Amino acid sequence: MREARELKERAISMFAEDKFKLHKWHSNVAELEEPEGQVAEGSTFAKQQLGSPRAKNGSLLGLLWDKQEDQIGIVLPRDDEAASKRALLRNVARRYDPLGLVAPLTVQGKFIYRDACNAKVA
Repeated sequence: MREARELKERAISMFAEDKFKLHKWHSNVAELEEPEGQVAEGSTFAKQQLGSPRAKNGSLLGLLWDKQEDQIGIVLPRDDEAASKRALLRNVARRYDPLGLVAPLTVQGKFIYRDACNAKVA
């Protein structure tokens, strides 16, 4: 915990030297999210007195992140459109997955698309 706090403070100071203000920290450890004794700019008196509630869910690289369970998730919406090569390719390409978590699923979709192209299906 102490090492993480020191790393956070070191990153803040390094970026501050080049006029970058690091803020809006997210961590699965509540103590690391807000620096001690520091009040966020623009916060009201009530928020300063009560503190801000810690959000259970956050976002990490555009993906859902459950901070309490420390789990990353991806939403795969269900589409009920007509089956076609174009729709299949659109559904495979629309998945945003920077970490490659659903790569096994997208590869299967690409194989299905390849087979449909080889079979000359419309």
